[in-house]
Amino acid sequence: SVHVHLNVLDFTKDQVMDFTLLYAVFERLFYRFTGRGRMKNIYCVPLVDTTLLVNLTSKEFGGDMWSKYTGMNILPVTSQGTVEFRHMHGCADVGKLSIWINLITKLKEYVKANSTKDIRSDIIQMDDDYPYEQMLSSIFGEHAADLKYAGLEDVSYLPVKQALTSKTVTTRQ
Repeated sequence: SVHVHLNVLDFTKDQVMDFTLLYAVFERLFYRFTGRGRMKNIYCVPLVDTTLLVNLTSKEFGGDMWSKYTGMNILPVTSQGTVEFRHMHGCADVGKLSIWINLITKLKEYVKANSTKDIRSDIIQMDDDYPYEQMLSSIFGEHAADLKYAGLEDVSYLPVKQALTSKTVTTRQ
């Protein structure tokens, strides 16, 4: 498979958490984009199918409580300064790979441009009536269409919201 490492050396701990939480909300769309049954692959397990989101919001933040075999892996943050994306199947399609990298990069740019307070406030407000298409456009710009959002079945706001509200977490303004 194709693994992409995103440099997050310029992120704070809160920004890594914000990035992970937002990613998890739209995780199904990332898996749909990569295709080929990757959502059921044991080497890139979806975060929403684990208890890792709750671990993320704990004081221990990742560490031994994380698994390298998740679609988005934060273990390399401490050793390499990167977040690893393991979703993409073996692929030689340069166009698809470019879009994949752009999607990941757009998510990073969004987190850098917005405060933790605003990002977490948005997550807390998420429900069945939240304007997810608008948020996708805000985050991914022209590449939002590549994610092919079809409706509520494409978002996982509830486990993310529960993880965020299960612990008291610090907030970057």
